[in-house]
Amino acid sequence: VGLFCHLNGFKYIKYIGVKCGTNPWMAAYNRIFLLKELLDSGHKDWVLYMDADAYMTDMDFDLAGYFTERKEYGGIFAGHITEGVPYDINSGGFAINMAHPMGRQFVQDYYQSFIDIPDDVINGAVFWERDIINDQHMIYLMLEGYFKDFSCGLSSVGESFLFERTNEAIVNNGPFIKQVIRSPSIDFNGRIDAMSKDIDSKLNLDDFFSWNDFPPKLHFDVSHPRINS
Repeated sequence: VGLFCHLNGFKYIKYIGVKCGTNPWMAAYNRIFLLKELLDSGHKDWVLYMDADAYMTDMDFDLAGYFTERKEYGGIFAGHITEGVPYDINSGGFAINMAHPMGRQFVQDYYQSFIDIPDDVINGAVFWERDIINDQHMIYLMLEGYFKDFSCGLSSVGESFLFERTNEAIVNNGPFIKQVIRSPSIDFNGRIDAMSKDIDSKLNLDDFFSWNDFPPKLHFDVSHPRINS
């Protein structure tokens, strides 16, 4: 991702750590705070969010042109995981247009969804998704609410968000971005190997840098109940 941004003139932000919470898996909520910080800073352009297990496979893709052609949308998601439900999305990659009122509203509502969770629930959560609502389901409920409540003054919320087909989306698993999610993977090293092989087969990265420039990958054991997920 950093290489693509460097080659194509995009600003790249990477955060390692936990913005809010008591367990390492709560880093899944970092996106909420990163988006809110950009909004509060006055950012008025597109933001493409990607999970740590997502990567770009085409260094020449015209991402700026893609966003320019879709400037009428407040956000772009990989949806339709459930047929007939466009807002059933994969949150591992999505784009928000902070120049659009519904893009800004999305960020505010996403942030509020987390802030509304009582502190004792956040601090007491041990298991992801069982003890606390997960980040993807938060978005699902928000988008579902947008579709059902037109009090925001829009004739159709569907006109403000673009829901691309899952596995065909530009902003998620599709022709431009790939993601190696947990469920089909045997273990952590298997995911790393799958990503490395796919990247090697698509990009000649040796033209840009040596892999020796990168620090070793780290894997934290999650057998202890306080960090299990």
